[in-house]
Amino acid sequence: ELREGNCFPVMGCRSCLSPWKDENGNYKFYGRFNQGVVTINLPDVALSAKAKADDPDHVMNEFWKIFDERLELCFDALMCRHKRLLGTPSDAAPILWQNGALARLKKGEVIDPLLFNGYSTISLGYAGLAECVYALKGISHTSEEGMKLGLQIMEYMNKKCDIWKEKTTLGF
Repeated sequence: ELREGNCFPVMGCRSCLSPWKDENGNYKFYGRFNQGVVTINLPDVALSAKAKADDPDHVMNEFWKIFDERLELCFDALMCRHKRLLGTPSDAAPILWQNGALARLKKGEVIDPLLFNGYSTISLGYAGLAECVYALKGISHTSEEGMKLGLQIMEYMNKKCDIWKEKTTLGF
């Protein structure tokens, strides 16, 4: 997505807000928030695949199968977080929801509209990409073959997030 020369700040943790424009087409940089992060442990997925298969082709087949299963668990966990936030009244945290830290809602108004359509984000995190590639292939993620596999794994997660975004209208 073209960011038109804008720089979007990080939230002080490992998540970055994706660009979002208001109804007037203006980017909003501050006052947005993340609903939660769930992290997938990539080395564990790789080692679980290796424990189930001993030849390299079967290891990779098992990896993608287990990866899919774990990503669905991540989605379920993120949806638990999202559903927990649904119906939260602005009174639960007036400084955040009423006095402008994140929004200027009325007393008793629920935060639900801020949870959809990318205003807030909900994040799939990952840990151990380099270790995952090494566990699967015995090579560095900086080698040509290792980089190719690492990028394939990252692109797969991005595609999952795109599917989830379309399915839910949440800002994955």
